[in-house]
Amino acid sequence: GQKYALLAGYFLDALGISMLLVFPSAVTLYIAFGLRGISNAFLSGAEEALFYESHKAEKRKSSYQKDFGTFNAKQNSKILSKK
Repeated sequence: GQKYALLAGYFLDALGISMLLVFPSAVTLYIAFGLRGISNAFLSGAEEALFYESHKAEKRKSSYQKDFGTFNAKQNSKILSKK
């Protein structure tokens, strides 16, 4: 379920941004922000669940909070770097 939620979230986010570029108007702005809000709802829970499940599968449950905090900080600051 998490993978499909991530795909739906990223698709809706891309659709919202694309709409702003192709149809710049006030109505499109409202629709685009609505789509991006729904996208954030899909992404927020799915990313964390998928992250947790991958840590659980790798038997790294103890470092989950620290690793997810680092991931979240990098995502929020838009700096995605390799470890």
